[in-house]
Amino acid sequence: MDRIEKEIYNEIHSNIRIRWGKLKKIIVQDKKLISERPFREKLNDLVERKIVYRDEMDKGHTAYYVDKDFKDIEERVYQIFKKELPEFRAGIKHIKKFRNKIPEDVLASYFVMLWKLSNHLDFKASILISITNNEEIINVEELEQLKIDLFNMVSTSNIDKTLNMINLADVYFQYETDEMKKEFKKDWKSRNLPFPNELKE
Repeated sequence: MDRIEKEIYNEIHSNIRIRWGKLKKIIVQDKKLISERPFREKLNDLVERKIVYRDEMDKGHTAYYVDKDFKDIEERVYQIFKKELPEFRAGIKHIKKFRNKIPEDVLASYFVMLWKLSNHLDFKASILISITNNEEIINVEELEQLKIDLFNMVSTSNIDKTLNMINLADVYFQYETDEMKKEFKKDWKSRNLPFPNELKE
């Protein structure tokens, strides 16, 4: 690779994934290394030589990356969320439909389960977006809307029932936390490690 090609490659590599417009701005406008036409030619040449990989996401949106396994990683991430978001949505829909027939203690356990799932998906989404540098890989807006639906599901009942449900949910959550601490203590004991002070109580 010549000097300009190395600059293009390094810029793509440092960004993990970068859109054509942003890459052009950096190389052509910000760094002023080359004009647009030869920039296009060099970038296309890098793609043809399989040094750089191109992903034409949709019309007018093209991104570049240098890891040949990157596309496979993105596809697997997409499939994970394609499965988990509908499951989350179905859980909320089920509770809404049968809410009046579900005992409050069971409803509270559902609430804890779905809230934990929403936090899990939130955390996973933020990590994967950071890794792939691709905000479109996950429908963040849909996830946020589902969290709002979950919150509304709890808060739409009268105040006494809502507070009771939250208290029950807190009991469930605390129980699971205590059980996790017990397992954690067992594991540390089996490894002859001192248990962290902040988790002893």
